[in-house]
Amino acid sequence: MVQENIANKIGLILSFSLILIWGARLPVVRIGRIAGQFAKPRSSRTERLPDGREVLSFRYVSQAVP
Repeated sequence: MVQENIANKIGLILSFSLILIWGARLPVVRIGRIAGQFAKPRSSRTERLPDGREVLSFRYVSQAVP
């Protein structure tokens, strides 16, 4: 399933690049990045930064992920 999703996203990126090439009549450099993990599990509500400050832990939960 994951491999299929990645293949679909790459296909979409390539399709957009072809639209740009055709529409602008200019070469397009195709660069893509697919990021991984959306949220990291945290054992604490806060974390300490290298400069000593304590901040709330970032917890992002995407509604699109089942």
